Amino acid sequence: MNDTNAAARGATRDVVVVAVLALFASVLFIDAKSVWLDEAVSIEYALGGPRNVLTGIALQDPNMSFYYALLSVWAKLVGPSEMAMRLPSAICAALTAPLVYLLGERFFGRRAGLIAGTLFALNAFIVEFGQTVRGYALLTLLVTAATWLFVHELDRPSRWTRIAYVVTGVLAFHTHYFGALALLAHFVALLIIRGKGALTRETAFVAGGFALLCSPMVLLAAREGGDRTAWIQPPTLASVWETLFQFAGESGILLALLLGSAAYAVLSARRSGETGPVTILVAWCVLPFIVALAVSLVKPLFMPHYLIASVPPLLLLAAGGLTKLRAPVIAAAGAGTAIVFSVLGLVSYYREEGDEAFREAAAWIAPRQQPGDGIIFQPFYISAPYDYYQQRGDPPYPEKVSNDAVSERERVWLVYSYGHIGRRRREFDDVRASLSRSHRLKATQSFQRVEIEYYVK
Repeated sequence: MNDTNAAARGATRDVVVVAVLALFASVLFIDAKSVWLDEAVSIEYALGGPRNVLTGIALQDPNMSFYYALLSVWAKLVGPSEMAMRLPSAICAALTAPLVYLLGERFFGRRAGLIAGTLFALNAFIVEFGQTVRGYALLTLLVTAATWLFVHELDRPSRWTRIAYVVTGVLAFHTHYFGALALLAHFVALLIIRGKGALTRETAFVAGGFALLCSPMVLLAAREGGDRTAWIQPPTLASVWETLFQFAGESGILLALLLGSAAYAVLSARRSGETGPVTILVAWCVLPFIVALAVSLVKPLFMPHYLIASVPPLLLLAAGGLTKLRAPVIAAAGAGTAIVFSVLGLVSYYREEGDEAFREAAAWIAPRQQPGDGIIFQPFYISAPYDYYQQRGDPPYPEKVSNDAVSERERVWLVYSYGHIGRRRREFDDVRASLSRSHRLKATQSFQRVEIEYYVK
């Protein structure tokens, strides 16, 4: 009894440690970087209230609907500051770390759980999206929770576990379409582990629940089409490597260590005959990659952050492999090296500039603008992050004008981003040509992926 209580206290302590570590890593410098375009879109949905969220889901983009709904409620409670808007993602990252620990402890033992939970908490890729106003940290939390429920159902089947699994899986899908790939991985793993024994009434209940509760979103997605992902390029070997590289916090040494340790975990499981845990983890980690690559042959959808929920199983396999090593010194050295390079990757991330420096751009324009100034954005939709900072600043700000109305203004600001122009290059060139005919260029300024040109008559 004393040993059982001591083990329970130790596990509780480990859970708290990895949760606090993950929260600290995700909150540290959380508002250091400017809000960028995708974050501004999330904030725009949230600040518009529940009705705006429902309208957006029904008429524009149903993806991330559950995240937008949560963010809308959160925004009403805490306000629209950068830290407030990013905090839900940090909390999701912090809640995922204990689940990673619990899965590691269940599959490979307490040491593996602690290693995996720590590596997750310090993973730069996870922290990046734990500081981003997007649904990827929530997706990772829900997929990891669904996996824990899946494992629990395999061990001790119950109706309530199955219901909780269906609800969690459906919410994962309503957070991001790629959440469905983790559910598919669970089914594939179940087939491999149990064969024909997997096809039961309970499995049919779960599948029917998913089909019923996900079908409205599937219909909305089909109606919306694929225009919102038209910018994604077809995958290449380089993009696959870049995805793995990001999973390891952009550290080649850490990536090699993780892949090597994960491979050793698989080999050790085959030798021992205890293949259930690695089957689940390999399916969870690899199958989303395979499906995303296969679909991308027809419709490119392969993006690193879409596959973020594959990070936990990679870390769990690596932790399992490290604890399988017979030499404790080598195992400790491997775990220590992985943690050190995770920290180095995290420090590098903290030092990086943000994706798009709209906060700095807005701050640069504010003291220089004059009444009657006009402003044009190229492409038009990059105005969203600028609008976020404009609404929080001291008016007046330059008024948005159409391309045809620039000649009527004495002074015009042109704000653009080469990273977003793409197929709109001709429109961008026409705007600059029109400004050059009626105005002269007085000042320019460059920020991270944001360019400013100031024209006067």
